[in-house]
Amino acid sequence: MAGDKNKTGSLFSGAANALADATRDLVAANTAAGAKYTEYLNAPHRFKINGSDYYCYFEISNSESPEDHIHPTKIDVTNKIRLTKSAIVSLDIQENLFEPFCSGSITINNPFDYIEDNHYTTGNGDDFLHMKLCEWTEFTEGRDTTKALTYTFVITDESNSVSKTDRSNNFKTYKLLDKNYAKLNEEIPYNTTYPTNAMKEVGDISVGACIKQVLIDVLGEEVINTDLWNNGAHNIGEPNGSFAPIQEHITIPITWKYSDLLKYLLKINYALGGESGSLPVQCILYFDRSIQKYSLEPADALFKDNNALVIEAFGLGDLTGNIDQQQSQGNRVGTNKNNPIDSSVPVNIYEGMLNNLNVTTPMVSYGDEFFVNYSAGSFDQQAGNFGKGVISLQSLVPEWEKSFVKVFKLVGGFPRAFIPFNPTRARTVKTMLFPFPKDHVVNIAKAQMVSNLTFLNLQLTIDNQGNTNRRPGKFIDIFKLKGEESDTSSSALSSLSLADGKTLGRWFVTKVHHRFFKDSYENVIQCVKTYVGPDNPPSSIPVAVASPSRAAMMAGTVATPESSSVASVGSSRRASGQYRATAYGNVLGDDGAPLDNTTRDDIAKGDMKQSWQYLGNRNNRLIPGYSVASNNFPHGTLLRINGKEYRVDDTGGMDPNANIIDFYAGGDRQLYGRLANMPINSVEVIN
Repeated sequence: MAGDKNKTGSLFSGAANALADATRDLVAANTAAGAKYTEYLNAPHRFKINGSDYYCYFEISNSESPEDHIHPTKIDVTNKIRLTKSAIVSLDIQENLFEPFCSGSITINNPFDYIEDNHYTTGNGDDFLHMKLCEWTEFTEGRDTTKALTYTFVITDESNSVSKTDRSNNFKTYKLLDKNYAKLNEEIPYNTTYPTNAMKEVGDISVGACIKQVLIDVLGEEVINTDLWNNGAHNIGEPNGSFAPIQEHITIPITWKYSDLLKYLLKINYALGGESGSLPVQCILYFDRSIQKYSLEPADALFKDNNALVIEAFGLGDLTGNIDQQQSQGNRVGTNKNNPIDSSVPVNIYEGMLNNLNVTTPMVSYGDEFFVNYSAGSFDQQAGNFGKGVISLQSLVPEWEKSFVKVFKLVGGFPRAFIPFNPTRARTVKTMLFPFPKDHVVNIAKAQMVSNLTFLNLQLTIDNQGNTNRRPGKFIDIFKLKGEESDTSSSALSSLSLADGKTLGRWFVTKVHHRFFKDSYENVIQCVKTYVGPDNPPSSIPVAVASPSRAAMMAGTVATPESSSVASVGSSRRASGQYRATAYGNVLGDDGAPLDNTTRDDIAKGDMKQSWQYLGNRNNRLIPGYSVASNNFPHGTLLRINGKEYRVDDTGGMDPNANIIDFYAGGDRQLYGRLANMPINSVEVIN
């Protein structure tokens, strides 16, 4: 060993050279075909984590191939350091469904600069950290386990923590990046285009095929999982109408790297899925570490296969009794209507109660930024003209619900979609512009809207004891066994039952954070859910209702809360009675006088100045087409009239018994004319 040009280290086994010599002797003694890799060789990689035995293999080297843990009998290693688990202070790995390339960091004991003495760091991208970690039973049952954390990282940065008084207490931290992503960060050669000429010759011009070809060009064919690869419906260079397209390929900017191109291709890629086969959905590129391959699948396909992709169930609340017995008897489902109906999912039995569970709801900031309508712009290269098509978010909801909500089944039946935006409120319109035929641009916009509805919906974060089998792209169940069933009458609806509707059910895992610190291991799991359970229909949510005027109730023109004519609709109630529309504002007639008699009369008397027409009864600014005056509802009441939202910002001189709603039109003559004699079919109090 001392005479070797390249050094081999083992941190820390006490006597590294002696261990290596003993290992070689052991291998030599077991050269017979089929000889078992014995406990003696495995022992250096067997460690306690969370009180259980784990197989832990860590290696720093200048070689991209992790030969040692794939072929553990091969001992001939050069310029490598094997790290025992005890040498690792902390390890942090982040897996993200929307970032198919893993990243992380590792902190290692480095007494007396041991790592520098035994490993030559090049800093040119040829410094690698190989790791494989799984439960010991998984390792002994088969070295090629599907549950292991198996990665090869490129070391992209390093930092040192150096003790001023004790060099044995030094540490080194490496930043880690998936080796595949490091390769994709290389610049694209000049004049490279996709689809390539070879792809065009065979008619393979889809965006999905381009994504595959980029990965093959950089990483090799062996990284593609052909069994789970959907090329999508967007073709580059397909005929546009009766003309052949001018654009037959994607011209790549000179500054782009392969990773930039890949992100662009994923953005413009979509498949036609859903129940009708016409719903545009984005395709998700993800890495299966079990087989070390990439797959490309439409998002709706993953949700459709949720029964096959669910890997774990968590009990919320007390888990009493024998879990195995309960599962064998089919009792895991419980009686809570919000529980997933599948009782075959293995239950996490290490937690009697699911701790640190955090459910959040998308709020207004999400709505303004992501739940928007799109104006899809396209460019006709033949005519040289721009075209556009406006897509309403609301119009996509029914088909989205079929593909991303109704695919689940709960004890109480099918779930209800959780719509994370107000359908009655005007939506922001964003522009999406691409140099493709209009149909493609429209579908790209629709696919983005479907993804926003799905992945920016209800969010769940769980801190839990670590499990290497957890990964993005899978599902988990959350259920209750006992004590959850209560009176289901309207008077018994409580915050707990409403919370169950949000919390219980089947969640889609989007991120998994693997955190190791010394001998402990935990996961932070992030999930999304698109629905609430049957115990939480919007019509069942008890809300405080704004009271109309006493005179109106006495006259019977507005239904009281006790009246059977009041129906709950979302967080609103329907007000019965006949209402008549009038309008006011600073709209002038041909003679220069205001069009409405009340304002004309008031001005003629000299009791009011014309500026009154801009302000409400509390000196608040009136909004044309939104503000109304009413003597039947309190100031600030939100009303849904004929399906559109208005707010009571003013009062008037009209008789409360006349049931008049006076619409403010400002200076808009057309708006005034439309509102003045508008038939009122329905009035709902929102709050």
